[in-house]
Amino acid sequence: MAVSLVAFSLYGTLLDVTSLEECVRKYTPMSEQLIETWRARQIQLANLATTTGRYVDLDRITLMALHEIAPRYHLKLTPHDSKVLLDAWTELHPFPDVQFAIDAAVRRNLRPIICTNAVESTARNAMTYAKIGGSFDTVISANDAHVYKPNGAVYQLIVQRCGVTPESVVFVSSYDWDVSGARRAGFNTVWVQRGRTGQGRPERTVDDFSQLGALLDRIIAGS
Repeated sequence: MAVSLVAFSLYGTLLDVTSLEECVRKYTPMSEQLIETWRARQIQLANLATTTGRYVDLDRITLMALHEIAPRYHLKLTPHDSKVLLDAWTELHPFPDVQFAIDAAVRRNLRPIICTNAVESTARNAMTYAKIGGSFDTVISANDAHVYKPNGAVYQLIVQRCGVTPESVVFVSSYDWDVSGARRAGFNTVWVQRGRTGQGRPERTVDDFSQLGALLDRIIAGS
């Protein structure tokens, strides 16, 4: 089956989570550390929601994670503060190389879509702010599966919604656990390393999106 679709993860892959700093630094001088801790706890709580079967959407998990870590940074957040910080997730900057990724797919007649753990409306708002929304006609949200990646049910939504086979999908993420989940689902996978270290053995790795086009050519050629 020929490759026909490229599915991108959103946060940390196309959108730079560290750009939360523009908002967070208004509340603490330890903005960089808080963002790292917040993101890590967000992912932990999402995994916990899947393993326990007690699903709540990512907006609520993000808020829960914020309230859990706030005391470490001596934050006393009002409801307004919490809303401002939560809304900041819809105001992230795209990585500078994102257009390379979009062009790499489009120039090869591959359909680019998003597959994210985020609530679809939140993801679309973030994509609109980052001025990339027009490049993706489909957003697959884990919210529809009531589990989170890397659970296979999320990746299966791509197959069901887009009418494709796993072999025709290239899945791209900057998280090795996400790539591993997609590979178990039968997708071709690409890990965008972005300076991170991983624990698994990625199928294919690029440093950044400037290298994606050449890698897609090799996948299409079957090598």
